[in-house]
Amino acid sequence: ERVHDEKGHRLSPLPSKTAMPLDRRANHVSAFLWFFPVTCLTMVQCFPPSVSKIDSEGFEVFMEGAGGDEALVKELMYYCKRGMDSQDNGKAHYCEGLRTRGFDKFVRSVSKQMPQYKDTVEDIDEWERRCRRRADAPPTCVALSYFMLPIDFRSMHESVKDNSCKNSDAPEAHNQTEKQKKNMEFLALTVETHTASLKHCSLIRTASASGVEFEVLGTHYRGVMGHTAKINLLKNRINLIPASKRKNTLLLFTDSRDVIVQASSDFIINGFLRSGVKVLFNAEGNCYPYSYFPLHMMLGDNTHSIPHKAEGRFNGYHICGKLFADTPGRPGSPRWLNSGAFVGYADAVLEILEAIQNAPTWFIERYPGSDQGFFMQAYLSQKFGIGIDTCSHIFTSIATHDDYSEHHPWGDMFLYAHGPHRRNWNVLYAAEKKKDQESEKTAPYGNFSLVWRNKATGKVAPIIHLNGQIKAYFSPNKVKRHRMRPEFHIFVDGPCSVVKRFEATMFVAGSHVVPGTQAWENRVAAYELARFHDVEGDSDLEYDALLEQCHQGWEILADACSFANETVQHMKNAKTSGLGFFLEFSPLRMEPRIDVKAHVQLAKATFAATSAIEGGPTEYLNLIEGRKMYLMGRSQKLIQKGAEEVIDHVVSEAHQKALAPFYFYFIALPVAFVASILTRSRHIVSVARRFATSRFFRAHVLKIRAS
Repeated sequence: ERVHDEKGHRLSPLPSKTAMPLDRRANHVSAFLWFFPVTCLTMVQCFPPSVSKIDSEGFEVFMEGAGGDEALVKELMYYCKRGMDSQDNGKAHYCEGLRTRGFDKFVRSVSKQMPQYKDTVEDIDEWERRCRRRADAPPTCVALSYFMLPIDFRSMHESVKDNSCKNSDAPEAHNQTEKQKKNMEFLALTVETHTASLKHCSLIRTASASGVEFEVLGTHYRGVMGHTAKINLLKNRINLIPASKRKNTLLLFTDSRDVIVQASSDFIINGFLRSGVKVLFNAEGNCYPYSYFPLHMMLGDNTHSIPHKAEGRFNGYHICGKLFADTPGRPGSPRWLNSGAFVGYADAVLEILEAIQNAPTWFIERYPGSDQGFFMQAYLSQKFGIGIDTCSHIFTSIATHDDYSEHHPWGDMFLYAHGPHRRNWNVLYAAEKKKDQESEKTAPYGNFSLVWRNKATGKVAPIIHLNGQIKAYFSPNKVKRHRMRPEFHIFVDGPCSVVKRFEATMFVAGSHVVPGTQAWENRVAAYELARFHDVEGDSDLEYDALLEQCHQGWEILADACSFANETVQHMKNAKTSGLGFFLEFSPLRMEPRIDVKAHVQLAKATFAATSAIEGGPTEYLNLIEGRKMYLMGRSQKLIQKGAEEVIDHVVSEAHQKALAPFYFYFIALPVAFVASILTRSRHIVSVARRFATSRFFRAHVLKIRAS
């Protein structure tokens, strides 16, 4: 067939029943030759590459737990890294790799230990559904962490089976401790790379006043401080200790920005030696990260949601509820590991750190559940002699779990009724500390005016970790600046952070300077002038220079940052300390919809009522029907009404009990008799009782009695 005419114009091909023309066959062959490589490239993108081409540096640490299957480990590493790398762009690849041989081996290994949860653990469809809803880490990374450090799900750690918090002041225990202390050395470490921020100064100043000298790691470090750098700094410092001395060197490590020290190293050493473990971690009231998917591995009766009631929280989770010591008689007390503070023998700490050092850098940096996830997994593995200070002999953690959060949209009357009774506000109370000649020798920068005691133990807490919600109330992520009074902005962005306010109160024992006044602003301005301005950015400062830097202008600022003197008086009483902390830290105080005086008056009146009424906050809310009341900016009448009802009820409660028969026989019964005639009811007595206990009747009786 001719394709072109004599002038070169293309002709329409004629239909033909013969074989395909040569020109058209050539075009089809050419198209196929182009299609084949493009198809191959597409399939390479759609399917994972050969495991031999995966960057699998450090895969050896997972081999033993995976049964020595190298291909299986490398495949899991590919999907884990792919999921971690996608964290910044919507977690698109978080849930990949759940149908691989490696993940199948992981879930079967877990269900073999816990056959009662086999149906949920081995349900890959359920893993995928939950992962798409919310996952704190790629499930494939959780599988890798399990292969690196297997967990024994079947039994509780031996060191916590007896959690009766026995008296550690027995003479025989004291004598044994003194023998162990003879050849022991003490080393306190923390990590801080941005020393110019002065955020570490509360730790340095309070430790110095207690006679403890911290060695600050990371002042020479340049770069992003991730888990890898933190672990390496700590490990390198321990390696500087001669191997022969590590067994007798007691190492204390704490976070640098939210910890206060208020006792000497002797208290810390004594508390540790009586624990009988190799490494003792701080306890907290939140089971993070093993209360969240995928780390809880769906081991439990109800792993969909965390119960609101503090007494039953996490008990439905097998790991959180069964593998950590309970606190009988102390519901809501801290019982789970917190990695922000720990103390232990240097060789034991080094052994824990070496368990992860050969893992890939990218895996350590984004370890499932952060470094706390790693230390909790080390505890659950039962290999390192780790214990948790659930009895608060050394560490006291502020964060506990409560039945509600003040950041949620509860009614204001609900918050005033329950607020001072929250566990979060009832961990500590203030106690005056007498100065003596001996203590002045170990306190070159002055002793404390008061210290913080643990309510549960009644003893001074050597180390206080201000973790969790108490910092969140002044966190820029939680507090919206447009909803805050201007005078409280310094608590969010300025030098008076939550930790510094605790510390300042320890030194000055309360302040009469009111935030927002001219006297208060003058002190803050004077502090800014006295600050250590010779350092630009970070500097390589030794301990003495760091201490000097932290003390520049601190005496000026302490009086401005301290809690109010009236608040401290409440904090000094163990029964009313919750009210004191509520007055200082409740978000209701910072919001402009209610003035500060009204906030204080209503909080005090409500606390008095809820403490006096037998049913507590719940009965009080039923009395005034204030569960859903909101105190908006112009509702001063509602504030007055609430306060009046509270005071009237407290004053008249005893009289009401004494005069109850009079009200019943001479008022309620006649009225009920008339009502029963009108309604043709024979239950006169029950109607009378119902009327006598009604809010309408009681409100009128209160008015008559008040007059």
